[in-house]
Formats: sequence, structure tokens, C-alpha cells
Amino acid sequence: MGRSGGRLAFALQMRVMFFNEGNLGSHILGQGQLDAALRTGLQSRPDVEARFAGLQEAGRWQRVLASRAIPGLSRWSLDFRSLRWHLVQSLRARGRIEEELRAWPADALHVHSQSVALTIAPTMRRLPVAGSPRPNGFAERSRVLLPRRATPRC
Repeated sequence: MGRSGGRLAFALQMRVMFFNEGNLGSHILGQGQLDAALRTGLQSRPDVEARFAGLQEAGRWQRVLASRAIPGLSRWSLDFRSLRWHLVQSLRARGRIEEELRAWPADALHVHSQSVALTIAPTMRRLPVAGSPRPNGFAERSRVLLPRRATPRC
């Protein structure tokens, strides 16, 4: 604490962890570009100590669980591939976020995108969390990650 022009000045620094879903191998969604923009913007903010973390590439079984068609159900669009994908991503993120927060306790957490925030309610109860949704993310992910299939027969 020091004096500045007759007023008390406090040297406070907020620790913010920025957790990003990542480019998911396609680089079409701009997740990596968000980190670059945040780093650039935070260069002029000495009051923010930032740490950047994110998901690593999914393992074989995680990919299978998230996106493999379930025989018998997929032809009727009842295998919930999109929901499974979001749940797997979110559970992976929850574990990684907790690991990162144990190593580097933060005052606040920023998550990008909404996919990774799905299962982090326990973290939200103890730490301020801000999120940035990805506009039109479902439509983009559907075109990039999930194969097209015909309309189900009823």
C-alpha cells in the first residue's frame, strides 16, 4: 500500500484462470484465437495475473464414447451423439480445471465455451466463473465433427 496524490493506493492483483476448450483439431471455431486476443489485451493490465489452460486432445476411449454411433439406435437418431459429445468434453474439462486450480489457485475462472461449463457446478459454487459462449457453435461442430446422416425414419 502506498500514497498517490494524497490518497491511499492499493496494489491488488487478481488471479484469473482462462480455460479454453481448444481448437478441437479443426481451427475453424477460433478458440485458439481467443486466447491470443486475451493475452494481448491483458498485457496492459498489471492488476490481472492470468494463467491459460485448456483441454488436451481426447484419448481414444474418450473419442469413442463421445462420438461413435451406437448400432441400432443411430439409425433412428436415438444415440444422442451430440449430447454425449458435450458431456464427455465437459467431464474432461471439469477434471482438468480442478487439476489446474489445485496447482494454481485462482480468484476467478473464465471458461470458453459453454460446452466445458456443463458439469462444473461445484467449481461455480466456490469460485466466481464467467463464461463466453461460442456463437453458432453447435452448427459448426455438427459440420466438423459429426458425420451427416439422413433424416430418421419413423
